[in-house]
Amino acid sequence: TQLILDLYGTPQCAYSLRDLSVSRSSISSIGDTGGDTSGAWVVQVRRVSDDDKKSFTANEVTDGTLEAWVGTGDGRVSIWYDQSSSANNATQTVTDRQPLIVSSGSLTTEGGLPAMFPDGVDDWLNLDTAVTGDTSTFATYRATIDASPIYRHLGGAAATAAGRRSNGKYYLQTSAGTFQPTPSHPNDQIAAHYQTIGTAQSVHANDVLIGSQTAASANTGNIGRIAIYAGQYPGGSVSEVIIYNTDQAANRSAIFADMMEHYNIT
Repeated sequence: TQLILDLYGTPQCAYSLRDLSVSRSSISSIGDTGGDTSGAWVVQVRRVSDDDKKSFTANEVTDGTLEAWVGTGDGRVSIWYDQSSSANNATQTVTDRQPLIVSSGSLTTEGGLPAMFPDGVDDWLNLDTAVTGDTSTFATYRATIDASPIYRHLGGAAATAAGRRSNGKYYLQTSAGTFQPTPSHPNDQIAAHYQTIGTAQSVHANDVLIGSQTAASANTGNIGRIAIYAGQYPGGSVSEVIIYNTDQAANRSAIFADMMEHYNIT
């Protein structure tokens, strides 16, 4: 069975705790304690008890291998491996800013499926290379507190962000300004699509249009951090983020269908 990356083109970067392609090539782990190895890695986890790090496949995340390695303590995400061909990993080297993935020996889950949990205080993952220009981002996440962006910029003029704004609304921010549709952002897990192509902006959630507009000037994106930026942190969970630099309107419903079926979102 073909998966999202097999069916809908090559994104700029793609992060998930499940496999997104059946034809993924093995990659080398980065900085695993005891030496690097090759595999279809989706995540590297730091064991809090001794700071050892190890990379895991999607199957190893769910079949008990990750939990057994962590033991009775906590495990935190140090690398979320890019499953596209770009090798643009999302990393965090500061240990107290790494999202939780194993808590007291148990895998953290959302709806029974693995998810990472930023602490709502100071956790985030940095992209190795910021994604600039047009962006079309799909994400599965749950934002339970206001001021919870699913992605954000590294700074500079292109102040890019999207997710749940400080007033509880959806928002999509670029160099052209901030677009805020009327509906409030829910507390539930959602599949969302934030797209900025030229002057055209749109926000969808669970394959329903939340809002769209034509900006007064062309938008410039600058996605540098997944889920968090200084002073604004997600509360809830993050399961998947896929960033394209091309218009994905034609594939939107099919990608939503895949995400919503896998994550049991209705």
